[in-house]
Amino acid sequence: MSLANWMAELPPELTSRPIYSLKIPGSHDSGANDCLSEKLPVANDEGSPIRELGKAPCIRRIIKRWAVTQSYSIRQQLDLGIRYLDMRVSYPPIDVRDSKTDFRLIHALYGPKLLEVFREIAEFLRTNTKEVILLDINHLYAFDMDSYTLLQTEAFKTLGRELFCPVTTDSVSLDYMWENGYRVIVFSSFASNDSNLFWPNYMIPSPWPNTNNVDALIQTLETCLNERCTVSNVQGFFVSQGVLTPKNYDVIYKFYSTLRDFSQQATGRVLQWLSGLSDEQKAKVNVVILDFIDEATSRRIISLNHTDSGESLETTRL
Repeated sequence: MSLANWMAELPPELTSRPIYSLKIPGSHDSGANDCLSEKLPVANDEGSPIRELGKAPCIRRIIKRWAVTQSYSIRQQLDLGIRYLDMRVSYPPIDVRDSKTDFRLIHALYGPKLLEVFREIAEFLRTNTKEVILLDINHLYAFDMDSYTLLQTEAFKTLGRELFCPVTTDSVSLDYMWENGYRVIVFSSFASNDSNLFWPNYMIPSPWPNTNNVDALIQTLETCLNERCTVSNVQGFFVSQGVLTPKNYDVIYKFYSTLRDFSQQATGRVLQWLSGLSDEQKAKVNVVILDFIDEATSRRIISLNHTDSGESLETTRL
């Protein structure tokens, strides 16, 4: 199976199903890779105490060790099979941005420019003509209506307005997307009625476990999955966040460590949990996000589609 084209290679019985029933690998804080800048101030998603502390370069170095959540660029993630991008977007202060369209992906520090990320996505979509991407812009910092409208305009210009799937209460399958020429579904947390091409965030619930304990994480994932409801949420998209959240004391007492070290214990347990789910529970799995997702973890999540369609892992080429 080619990770860059795994959706195109799905059997017809899966491409005709709603996308919210597919098992989709996603990355947590997708833009928080090594591009996070120690040279710029602490980002405006942090409170004033951290921003004050972060005026010291040594503190920003510690922050970066605990802010980086991914090893790969957005384009590399897409090539590895990631089809859900978790995007925290900031409109930086005027002394940080170099133009009025200098939106940034952030996670405690300022990261890649959003328009450059859009260009990476556009190039991937041109190369891989049947892949569909879910963009979840679930946090927007320092935005007002003018800056949000500008973001929408730049997104349409860079990705191509015709690729955006309009908001609908009907079930959206890959077949539906392909037949209509749609390639992206964009969710946004900003309340706006200006465009029906940005889906409201409530159409993709993403319960945050908010724990630094692996056992508590697995319990929360299981509870939320069992409670997943497609009646009140007609579209049925759903995100399982397989990530740990370090507490302040985790960082203070292990300032020399990294989020990668901290998160390693979670990934294996989450994948083990997924494998052990009942058929009824597996049917409820949709998007699974992880820190430091790689080829192996992406394949494990995608492989759940083949067991769901009746194929065995042994006969599925992974």
